[in-house]
Amino acid sequence: MNAMQKIAQGKSTIFYHADNQPYKEYNGEEIQLIYNTLEANKTEQRQYFNKLKTYINSLSTLEEINSVTYGITLPE
Repeated sequence: MNAMQKIAQGKSTIFYHADNQPYKEYNGEEIQLIYNTLEANKTEQRQYFNKLKTYINSLSTLEEINSVTYGITLPE
């Protein structure tokens, strides 16, 4: 978000790094792509978490609940 603000303020390049990666210089288009990708991932993970929580709440036995792992395919 901070990098996007700097680009919006007219900065042509930004130094940015992913976790455990070295800093790299990115232009505005690249920063926009990174931002959009991160936001899409955040939305997807939030939606999955909420569906997973609903699914877990629908289960009735401890065995069923204990078999749930993050990333499983959820029933429709």
